[in-house]
Amino acid sequence: MLTRFRRPIRQRIALALHLIILTLSGLFATGMLLLVFWFEHTLFYNHLHSDLARNINATSAAEAPLKHAQGDIQFYKLNLHDDGLLPEALRGFPEGDHEVVVGPDAFHLMVRHRPPWSYVLIQDQSEFERYEILLYSGVIVAVLLVWGIGYRLSKRIADQILRPVTQLARAVTDPPQAASMPARRSRHPGPGGRSVRAADLPAAAARTAVHRQRQPRAAYPDDGDPGGLRPAP
Repeated sequence: MLTRFRRPIRQRIALALHLIILTLSGLFATGMLLLVFWFEHTLFYNHLHSDLARNINATSAAEAPLKHAQGDIQFYKLNLHDDGLLPEALRGFPEGDHEVVVGPDAFHLMVRHRPPWSYVLIQDQSEFERYEILLYSGVIVAVLLVWGIGYRLSKRIADQILRPVTQLARAVTDPPQAASMPARRSRHPGPGGRSVRAADLPAAAARTAVHRQRQPRAAYPDDGDPGGLRPAP
């Protein structure tokens, strides 16, 4: 029952090669995505944490709420229960690190409570998110292209692997034509020619054996030859 569903060897070789290509490209894509995730959540967050700690120390002597902006980073020192200085969409978040998406914009939001103050660091990461989406899209397109090229390449490699076997099988299974051909003088005299002729001997012997097996046994009587292949006199 199982042999009915077995694929030809050419398809099995192509499938094995294609699975290898799929595995390698999948591992590469996963590594790229993990690298971006590690960069964002390790290096990037460490940089923001250091900025927040530096701003908290720099404003520890201030006695009134304040706002400090530098580039795409905004720092707020607020009363613990009054976050009116914050943009409306970023109010009311608990202490901790947050990623907030507001329409087309995205923000890193870090909140620290030091009674009676609350410290908030906001970093606009909209541009970074756009680059991240482009990177993910590029990885997906690249993987799909590799899969498509790998499918055609695996079939081509399978053909190259099986070509010598196919040629040998064709030569072995067509002995009458080979047997009827007269012997030809080698075009390569000398040691090189002898090597070429020696390389043809196994195929010629195989053709002869198959040809004899296909002939009626009457033509080859068993006169002591175990294989019954000795030709009649």
